[in-house]
Amino acid sequence: MSYGGDIYTNWNKELEKTDSVLASKGVAEGQYILGYKFYAKKDYKTAIDWFFKAAKQNHASAQYFLGRMAEFGEGREKNYIDAAKWYECAVKGDNASAMNRLAQIYYYGNLSTGKDKDKAFGLFRQAADQFDPQAMYFLGWMYEHGDAVQKSIKEATRYYRKSSQQGYASATKRLQELQIVK
Repeated sequence: MSYGGDIYTNWNKELEKTDSVLASKGVAEGQYILGYKFYAKKDYKTAIDWFFKAAKQNHASAQYFLGRMAEFGEGREKNYIDAAKWYECAVKGDNASAMNRLAQIYYYGNLSTGKDKDKAFGLFRQAADQFDPQAMYFLGWMYEHGDAVQKSIKEATRYYRKSSQQGYASATKRLQELQIVK
């Protein structure tokens, strides 16, 4: 007889009920959690509904996911302007993932306003300060190539190393490539 499995299963069922109760009572965190569960199941329409309810209450993670879904066309048409709008809301809530994604939109110029590498650099730095490994990688890239900053292999290596230490494979590869160049 396995009591541990039964306890975990029952606890998990109770937790799911709690999320639903919180969401139905208008609690943003419960709405976000339900949205994320539907997102993970690729039920994007339902996820959008729950994320939107939480986002209206300034839930930064829900705002980030609405931006992501707009950017990648998950459950809706791709729309970079709408993505940027949601990411900007999430950035105000200090969401590092949103900072990183919005920075990439500005870096690559996916908005009708074109590229803004200075703005991208600032957002990458904010996200990197919150230990976002992809943002650290982009900062390394910008320093390596002198994009919106003075070129500095030393700074590039520092950011690549930080990113690599968090398991970001592209940063590890870039560090290896830089060693070959030297």
